[in-house]
Amino acid sequence: MENWEQVFSKAEDSGVYPIEDDGIPDVRKAAAIAGLTVFCLNLADVNGKAGFMRAIAKTLHFPHYFGSNWDALEDCLTDLSWLQAKGYVLLFQNMNKFDSRAPDEATMLRTILQNAAKYWKRLGVRFFAVLEGINPA
Repeated sequence: MENWEQVFSKAEDSGVYPIEDDGIPDVRKAAAIAGLTVFCLNLADVNGKAGFMRAIAKTLHFPHYFGSNWDALEDCLTDLSWLQAKGYVLLFQNMNKFDSRAPDEATMLRTILQNAAKYWKRLGVRFFAVLEGINPA
């Protein structure tokens, strides 16, 4: 179990974190304390890439020019200038369901989230992707 208040306080801890179902309230509370903006994307009914791209574009208010492909997703996640936040928590609920329905897409998503976290870490901006439904190792 993570100490979310501590993790969310430092840009150098930016990254991708798994949590179990019961960890969502702790994540939300710690993000609020840290002054981070939380974006929650429920993947329970998302079956593949097209559905995922629509859902994340809506949740993160992507610009109209978003290309709905993996490169465009990475570009948007390493910009986020339209959101004007002190830092970001992307909370992906039911990641395990997306994993089982679209394993290749879920793997690509994790890679892009890790790349985005590294990018923001270098800039000293707090960026966290929290994957709910995945048991921490």
